[in-house]
Amino acid sequence: MKTNSRKPEGRRRRNERGFFAVIVMITLLALMMVFVASNTGSLNQVSQELRIVERRQLQRAGLSEPPENTTLQSPANQTGFPNPQTAR
Repeated sequence: MKTNSRKPEGRRRRNERGFFAVIVMITLLALMMVFVASNTGSLNQVSQELRIVERRQLQRAGLSEPPENTTLQSPANQTGFPNPQTAR
């Protein structure tokens, strides 16, 4: 009587598909990390350029220091509701 020590063909194919899925997921994760890193770098560069533009505008206006609150105030905050401080 002969015993077959090889895995059945169906189980082997299932393992190969699982391996392929893991490789695809790792590749997608790596690509996402590259995009996040590049976007972070771009965002830092834009922020730096914005500071330079703000300084130049303040110099043109004759102000030596920026006002205390240099953040942009809009009538609506991020949620879409009116800002209670500006709505008064």
